[in-house]
Amino acid sequence: DDGIMVIKFKVKKFDLDAAKAGVAARLEASKGISYPLIVDGREVSSITKEARDYFSSDDGVKYLLATALVAESVLGKFIGNFFLQINKPKLPLRLFTDEKEAIKWLQQFKPKKA
Repeated sequence: DDGIMVIKFKVKKFDLDAAKAGVAARLEASKGISYPLIVDGREVSSITKEARDYFSSDDGVKYLLATALVAESVLGKFIGNFFLQINKPKLPLRLFTDEKEAIKWLQQFKPKKA
């Protein structure tokens, strides 16, 4: 919406196959255009090291300008903070508990229209 891509993960447990499928779907939807991204991870309860590594790889961040991860539960915030500290993504990434605040932060990364 409005130049920001939104992805809602419906998988509880993320492994490498789920991560690759999620990235493939995002790449197909982006049609080669870079976007800021909101990841709604509120339903995710675990993520493997291989999946975390893939999400922070060159393939995992392709066509992304910045990412806002939305998590509400204590577990979700723990997973998000762990990812930020251990995997150190190659693009701006912040953890939010409020989707509206995430959108507000991502506005600065939207491409400027000519």
